Amino acid sequence: MPDTGLSPEAATVVSRWNPDGLRQLSRASVGDPGNRTVAVVDPTRADRNELVDELTAIAPDLQFADSPADAAVVLILLDAAAPLGGEALQMVDRLASSGTGVLFALQRIDAHRDWRTVRERNAQLLARHAGTFADAPIWPVSVRLARLARTGGARTDVMMVNSGLVELHGALAAELSSRPEHAARLAGAADNLADRTRRMIAAKADSIRHNDDTAELRAERATLLTRRDGGRTEAAATLRSQVQLARVELTHEVGSRVRSVNVAARSDIDSCDRDQLAEFPERLDAAVARIAGDLDAYTRQRLSDLQATLKAETWPAAESPGYLDVGDRPEPRHRGVEDRMMIAVGASAGVGIGRLVVSPLTMVPALDIATIPVTLLLGGCAAWWLTRSRGQIADRAHLRQWAADALINVKSQLEQRVLAALVETEAQLSEHVGRAGSARALEVDRQVAGIDAEIRRRSARRAAQLASCERDLEVIGRHFAARGTDRRFGASNTSS
Repeated sequence: MPDTGLSPEAATVVSRWNPDGLRQLSRASVGDPGNRTVAVVDPTRADRNELVDELTAIAPDLQFADSPADAAVVLILLDAAAPLGGEALQMVDRLASSGTGVLFALQRIDAHRDWRTVRERNAQLLARHAGTFADAPIWPVSVRLARLARTGGARTDVMMVNSGLVELHGALAAELSSRPEHAARLAGAADNLADRTRRMIAAKADSIRHNDDTAELRAERATLLTRRDGGRTEAAATLRSQVQLARVELTHEVGSRVRSVNVAARSDIDSCDRDQLAEFPERLDAAVARIAGDLDAYTRQRLSDLQATLKAETWPAAESPGYLDVGDRPEPRHRGVEDRMMIAVGASAGVGIGRLVVSPLTMVPALDIATIPVTLLLGGCAAWWLTRSRGQIADRAHLRQWAADALINVKSQLEQRVLAALVETEAQLSEHVGRAGSARALEVDRQVAGIDAEIRRRSARRAAQLASCERDLEVIGRHFAARGTDRRFGASNTSS
């Protein structure tokens, strides 16, 4: 590699950050030390050859090169129609790194009256973009006026002065005559290139410090951690509320069905005769069996709805035993003092009725004695009938009481049965909710672990990039320290 004025380690840093600038500097280092040629470049794509022809006509001693890389001085043409753009600024960067002298000319001032405003704006842009050209003059020129002055006509001297080419030629001649030695130019170009590279590294380091590419990952991690329980709390609360609702509904259904059986049993007892009363316990067993089967079906359906509400997998409910213990058969009714009193009351009532019936016969003295057995017979029949009716009423009351006690027992058994099924289902649903929550928590942990690994990877990469930038800045700093030019370029490196 030719001697570019950069130390080997500084050249290595510059080659990574600004390879184009290093290539320009390398070409300048192998150039002709006695080069005194001028290159005219026009970023606005105008006809640069017209300006070259007029300059050649004014000063035949000027030599022009086709490429800026082959010239000692480069004349950049700007258009008076508008301020310079990004392409012209990039060209200024490349020329500054090559050590070539640069002059600026603003052409077509004859066609644009506000060319002075454009020139001031161009000067501001150059000073802001490259401190090296902060005080660089911009020479206003008009090729049209120079051509008219050269081709003859009145006031040719005034036109030539107004064209600005005379002043531009003087500036070019002064720049060529004041060009430093090749080594000095190369050293200045190397310092300019190193300074721009240092600013690029410092800007990159600031960008790395202030642009944390892990912020989005950290926000995603925080969002995942808020859902780490997998909705277990909400699911458990829903399970509790739904189970309580099912318990209320099932308990109410049991009470409603038992009450309906109780009402039907009382009506059945009231309509039964003595023989049918003996068969009533079997009919009550059948009614209880029917409501037990209906309640089992209703319970299974309600528990299935509960599983569907919680979006849990369905499983068959345990079969409930169809038999219900109604209880012992009603014991025989014990006859008490009421029955004996009813016999006496019935006999008394019967004798009274008999005497009332045979009272007309007492009017006949011959039949007076005959009325006595008739009166006794009627009294006995009345006593028997009243005693029998009273016994049947008592039997019905006894059976109603037995049925009520039996249905209380049945209701207790049915409530126990439905609540046992509900408790079993609640346990299974709780286990399901726990498993689902644990599975979601494991998935969240897996995702969080992946995000943590990515955050660590990116943080390590950022740290490595910052460390690399710091090392490169130290290398550039050592280059300036070795040259003793760091103070000269310090003003443009405040960002580092």
